[in-house]
Amino acid sequence: MKENFEPTLTFILKAEGGYTVDHAGATQMGVTIRLIRALKLDLDHDGDTDNDDVKLVDADVVRRVFRKEFWDRIGADKLPPGIDLQAADFAYNAGPLAATKILYNNCDPILYRERRIAFYERLCVRDSKKYGKYLRGWTNRAMAAYEAAMKTI
Repeated sequence: MKENFEPTLTFILKAEGGYTVDHAGATQMGVTIRLIRALKLDLDHDGDTDNDDVKLVDADVVRRVFRKEFWDRIGADKLPPGIDLQAADFAYNAGPLAATKILYNNCDPILYRERRIAFYERLCVRDSKKYGKYLRGWTNRAMAAYEAAMKTI
């Protein structure tokens, strides 16, 4: 739902941290070095895309990237309230493909939350060394996204 873009962006900006280097490489506010490179975002205008560009990501960059690469990609404007925020946050966290896979024939906010958590659990079982330490945080985020989504209905 179009009206829920701003509440979703606010949720994401609150949920994401500052600069870190983790399993996704250099990341600032959820924007990874891989995404910076794919989008060719040379934020420091030095002719390349590297960790220095990641460090320059701010709320305005997140807004532009989030709308185009996540919100619009999953068609969140057309999703019902309760699903839009959860699906867009999941897309931002795990990718648009993961978010849309569990969207198929699913317009129930509780079921969406449960499928999202199940996705994280499967990921952690498949590669516990790489992802196991993130399960609790990802589950907490899914629960928080559900709670925030319920406020938009």
